[in-house]
Amino acid sequence: MNRVVIVIIILQITLLFIILSRSVINNPRFISNSISIIVDKLNKLLNINILKIMSKNNIVIMGYSIGTGVAAYCASENEASGLILVAPYDKALSLYNDAIDSFHGSMQNLAKYSFDSASYAENVNEPTLIFTSRADEVINYSHSLDLAGHFSKLDDVVILDDV
Repeated sequence: MNRVVIVIIILQITLLFIILSRSVINNPRFISNSISIIVDKLNKLLNINILKIMSKNNIVIMGYSIGTGVAAYCASENEASGLILVAPYDKALSLYNDAIDSFHGSMQNLAKYSFDSASYAENVNEPTLIFTSRADEVINYSHSLDLAGHFSKLDDVVILDDV
């Protein structure tokens, strides 16, 4: 496994930790700033310049499940050679309403996390590939299909049946 892959895995694990450990992350810029801090620390730890190794030509941004919102945001703010989303959603509110159908109208203001992947998707300039499953019990594949309509450079939507 090369250093770039290791660094990306470390970044994903660290982001997950940051998201789970913070009580309020309603600001994607917090995540972006956190990534900058993490990259700086990793540069020192691994004695490499991650940003020199990672050019837009050899970076593919990837997100899985709830992490697809962060991936879509990162792709909307940065250049890469592609974006891969596995089990993505259009809006966090869609997920909330799947669990408890009550976040409509003024009730939407009660939602703490408001990742709106659909609005981020409109600013993504990278070719995008989406994987979703009809059998997903957490994120309904209809949310992935709704999100797909917001990408200008959508390569494909792969819909799996029994996964």
